[in-house]
Amino acid sequence: MDEKTEILMVKVTDNTATAAEREALMDWLQDKPELARNLEQHQALKALTDGWVERLEVDLLADRHAQAPSTRWIHRAGFTFLLVGILFMYGQILWDSLMTPAIPTMVQLGLVGTLLGALILLASVISSQLKNRKTDRYKEVIR
Repeated sequence: MDEKTEILMVKVTDNTATAAEREALMDWLQDKPELARNLEQHQALKALTDGWVERLEVDLLADRHAQAPSTRWIHRAGFTFLLVGILFMYGQILWDSLMTPAIPTMVQLGLVGTLLGALILLASVISSQLKNRKTDRYKEVIR
């Protein structure tokens, strides 16, 4: 294979060849199936690596967005409002159920247990996430 053909194969692989160059290469490869397969393999490899580059660019944008002060502030505010709202709702339900004598004691105890269990689990998850967020080896891998 001469240098001109090699250059054409690279141009076709990189999608920079003109229509005439592409057609000339395809005509030349008609009688050379091993070189045609070689070109197809290079094109497949190029498509794969281009996909990796695109994914890395998307991940970089997502990381920049996640690290932006406004995004972090919004997430913290949203989480705080959600947590406070849940605590107020369950607090009111708990207060009403404990202050209403018509509600059976077992229901009152069940409500208290459910609320305490949920709070303990929530605190456990938050604590675990805070401890592990800086040492998590997989946070850059899993998206």
